[in-house]
Amino acid sequence: MGQKEKLSDYAYKILKQKILSNSFKPGEHLEENNLCEMLNISRTPLREAVNRLMYEDLLVSVPQKGIFVPELSFQSTAELFRARKLIEPMVILLSAGRVNKDVIMSFRNKTTVLLEHKGSPEANAAELHLLDYEFHDYFNTNCGNQYILRNVMYISDQFQRVRTQDFFPVERAVNGAIEHLKIIDALMNGEHDTLPTLILEHIKSTETYYYKKLLDDDVTRHNIDYLKQNMDSITQR
Repeated sequence: MGQKEKLSDYAYKILKQKILSNSFKPGEHLEENNLCEMLNISRTPLREAVNRLMYEDLLVSVPQKGIFVPELSFQSTAELFRARKLIEPMVILLSAGRVNKDVIMSFRNKTTVLLEHKGSPEANAAELHLLDYEFHDYFNTNCGNQYILRNVMYISDQFQRVRTQDFFPVERAVNGAIEHLKIIDALMNGEHDTLPTLILEHIKSTETYYYKKLLDDDVTRHNIDYLKQNMDSITQR
């Protein structure tokens, strides 16, 4: 921890990373004493960090029970996909002329290195998931509209919890990275008019993989019916 970093900011950053990476699982109860011990801080900065995370809907307080990581319901996940499909094509078009091409090429280089790495598929997928989050957030932060930014960053944080679930296919992390390369190449070639379509196809592809995995795992008939009613791509396969 840097000397000038507030303890509450430090706690917020570490706890948020653990929530977004699913190190803290949906529905998990977080004991205050355990968190203080883990972070080596007192209760006051911890509570400040927890309050920030509750404001962002990344933690919830249950009366008489304590602090919990929110569950990821089928409905909330379907709504996240729908929100992404509505807002991100606009965001990438707004951002296309504002991003730094050196930064974009660094994403391309990092992605290529991870795709070519011969290590553990699960470890590579974890790195690709993190790079995926950073890639989308870079475009989000360059959209040039503070109101759109506030909403799309909220969606991005919530979706990272979906992306990093244990059952999410390793194969999807690889294919998603390849789709990122197509987006990068279109941007670098000045083909800005194709970017909204490419990002929409990218999100729909993620959606298909996600729900196909749920269906393969024999979720209940009620949930299957709900997914069929709320997902664009599942009815097109």
